[in-house]
Amino acid sequence: MVERGDCLLSIAHQRGFFWETLWNLPENADLRNARQDPGLLLVGDRVMVPERQLKTVPAATDAHHRYLKRGVPAKLRVVVEYEDQPVSNADYILTVDGEIRQGTTDDKGLLEVPIAPEAAQAVLDIEGLRFELQLGALDPGSEDIGIQQRLANLGFYHGDLDGKIGPQSREAIAAYQARTGLDVTGEPDDDTLDLLLHRHDELHERLPEETVEDSDSGPESDAAPDDESGQ
Repeated sequence: MVERGDCLLSIAHQRGFFWETLWNLPENADLRNARQDPGLLLVGDRVMVPERQLKTVPAATDAHHRYLKRGVPAKLRVVVEYEDQPVSNADYILTVDGEIRQGTTDDKGLLEVPIAPEAAQAVLDIEGLRFELQLGALDPGSEDIGIQQRLANLGFYHGDLDGKIGPQSREAIAAYQARTGLDVTGEPDDDTLDLLLHRHDELHERLPEETVEDSDSGPESDAAPDDESGQ
């Protein structure tokens, strides 16, 4: 049973499997169809985890043998922006579960860092900005809680993350629609969700300059945590 902070990488790692093994099980077909991304699971989802099988390897006696263990690092990918502009070529300090990493973003404000599959917390300090990241805590964008989380990460939503699209959520959706040139309805229609997922979950080009100059309703800063597993 998936709990807050779980993704398929952490579940598999804790139980001694590669995530692909669990993801491709026939018993997890419904989960694959519902979630699409192994890094984006919902609290309450069920993941089938089989018993581990013993593997035997023939080896000669009175000899040395070498066996290679396949690594299982995850990757944290974060795009950092300030007022819709990428924080490019900027030095950063990233602390992941107490371990300090340092580096520089690329020209799109992107940083990529390998992390342990079970990593849960990170703090990113860059250009006077600080972001506290909850790894594995992002819910699927098809769920109302996932919509709220993405709007919050982009600086449009400041209410409770309760998974209920009420007046405050609709105000945030309307502000996001106005910012991105969509019809302002306050409703999470398909066009809005598609753009929101692209804006938050994918490495995107920045908004046109005229959009930035003509609007003052956007976030002061945003960070879109993403890795290849969705953490």
